[in-house]
Amino acid sequence: MNAFAKNYRHIYTKQKKIAQISMAYLLCTIGTSLAAEPPEAQTKQISEATETRAVRVPYLAESVRNTIKDELRNEIVAQAAREHWGEPGALPEWIGRIKWGGDLRIRYQKNIFSKSNAPYENVLATNAGGGYTMQNTTENYQLYRLRARIGMQAKLSDAARIETRIASGSPSNPISTNQTMGNSFNRYGLALDLAAIKLEPWTWWQFGVGRTGNPWFGTDLVWASDLGFEGAFSKLSPNLIDGWPRPFVTVGAFPLEKQDCANAAQNTMCANDKWLYGAQMGLESPVSHRIGIKFGVGYYDYKKIAGAMNSLQDNANKGMTPKFVQRGNTVFNLDPTGATRLLGLAADYTELNMTGSLDIALLDPTHLVLIGDYVNNVGYDRNAITQRTSGQVDVPPRTKGYLAKLIVGKQEMRKGGDWQVSGTYKYLQRDAVVDAYTDSDLHLGGTDTKGWVLGLNYGITTDTWMTVRWLTADQIDGPPLAIDVVQIDLGAKF
Repeated sequence: MNAFAKNYRHIYTKQKKIAQISMAYLLCTIGTSLAAEPPEAQTKQISEATETRAVRVPYLAESVRNTIKDELRNEIVAQAAREHWGEPGALPEWIGRIKWGGDLRIRYQKNIFSKSNAPYENVLATNAGGGYTMQNTTENYQLYRLRARIGMQAKLSDAARIETRIASGSPSNPISTNQTMGNSFNRYGLALDLAAIKLEPWTWWQFGVGRTGNPWFGTDLVWASDLGFEGAFSKLSPNLIDGWPRPFVTVGAFPLEKQDCANAAQNTMCANDKWLYGAQMGLESPVSHRIGIKFGVGYYDYKKIAGAMNSLQDNANKGMTPKFVQRGNTVFNLDPTGATRLLGLAADYTELNMTGSLDIALLDPTHLVLIGDYVNNVGYDRNAITQRTSGQVDVPPRTKGYLAKLIVGKQEMRKGGDWQVSGTYKYLQRDAVVDAYTDSDLHLGGTDTKGWVLGLNYGITTDTWMTVRWLTADQIDGPPLAIDVVQIDLGAKF
């Protein structure tokens, strides 16, 4: 149907509805006027009308007539305001239920390595068939990067909405939306970053399904800031007692990797789909009397992500190799013959995570925020690892990590002159978390790292700011690896 026909049908439908409402209103008015006349006059008017056409006017009590008139008048006024009747150039009502937002960040980054660093294996490159492939750990280099994101929220009703977002970056890297410049002026690709339906039938209950943002309260000790989650989650946060901290409970199930079962050679892997199940509960108190507190305990259980020995020289054993890693987790060769080098994770990961924050409004809008985070991989089993790896790995557990952070200044850079300074110390042992999903900046990502992050944010003008960060870190247990990172960002959002 062409645009003219659609507009004609829309106008016809609206006019028909107006006519129906107007007729009802007219009948009520007639009934009111008749009721106002004395009985003799009513009889005369009805008789005169009957001479030409039979008209039956039922009697309605005055209170009922007034109620109907008020309801009709209110409905017409509300619909006219909602649909902008009579306003020249007015847009359709549904446009008002859509919100757009986005941001752009331009970054200069310099990575500085100690010349005494040891070589480290590149697990992804090795598994891709490159043999024993090494990372660069001694040569300094610079990066010029950008991150572009644009998203939409569409309110379907008071209880349902759609969220979508597209972003720059590589689809093979789940924790970063950075695009490195220097591609012979070629255009950059965009990927679907968020796509979710969220239901909120009550203010205290939310359900989301699809590809959503991070549903957990936490820091980048466990989850990288740009990481999205695919699956479903549910969050309850009832206000049980006014003035008391509000409890919250979040649960979620997220498929990590679906095994390829299309070929007969893969049939032994069909039951090895990888999943992440999580639950978190805690308390949240808004900033009142200048103090706000939030605390949460999370339990994140990864299923079937550990490697498995397999002597078959086909793609079956590749189902137990990680699709993405950074650096730090204990790995072993899945081929017991040693003819090929195919690396998988040695440990199981069940992470117990405790996070807390204290927000003190010093002189509003200046805040002092203290954040603490602790994680322990309680699923680490040394005996099971030794058996799984046929003795390749037999090391004591290194499964703990913690983070302490101090922030002073504005919570957001909204206008020129806003400022914020921060300092963070992080300590993360090699198997405390899955190294694929933690922060990618400190130590250039991964686990088995300890170090500092110092940052300064300054507002240049409305919704435009500059960020300077210095990150310095060393290894905890592994071979020597000292890395400093300098980042200078120019950011803007709408």
